Order: sequence, then structure tokens, then C-alpha cells
Amino acid sequence: MATRLETRSLDKAITVLETLGREGQCTLGRLHELTGIPKSTLRRLLATLLRRRVIRQSPSDEQYRSNVVLPAASVRLSRRR
Repeated sequence: MATRLETRSLDKAITVLETLGREGQCTLGRLHELTGIPKSTLRRLLATLLRRRVIRQSPSDEQYRSNVVLPAASVRLSRRR
């Protein structure tokens, strides 16, 4: 359960970034499957992340990709190599 000082929307946005870091690229539907975040909420989060250039969306396949690497994701990536 979230404490009073936590922000749920920020937590959800970080979950999206962690998922993109782990998966590499995802469609809206795939992000919904992996995170359990409702699609309407994901659309708003993704629009904000796109506007802030934290993520990008490919026009050809409409998949989202992260422009940043979070520390937890980078540890997982370095272990794969």
C-alpha cells in the first residue's frame, strides 16, 4: 500500500519505463498485459513521457521504446551479456 508521500502516477510511469527497459519495445496492448495498468491510464502516461522525450514511438510499428536506462534495468541488461 502506498504511503501518503508516494505518487501513484509517478510509480506507474516508472513501472512503464522499467517494462520498456526490460522488454526493449512494446505496443500499448503489450504494456497493458505486462503492467496491468489500464489502457486509458497508459495512454495518458505515454503521452506525457513522449512529450517530455523520455520515450519514443516508432511510426512504422507504433511500438514504444525508452530513451533512458533506469539503474535496475541496466543491471539486468549487463547480466544478460
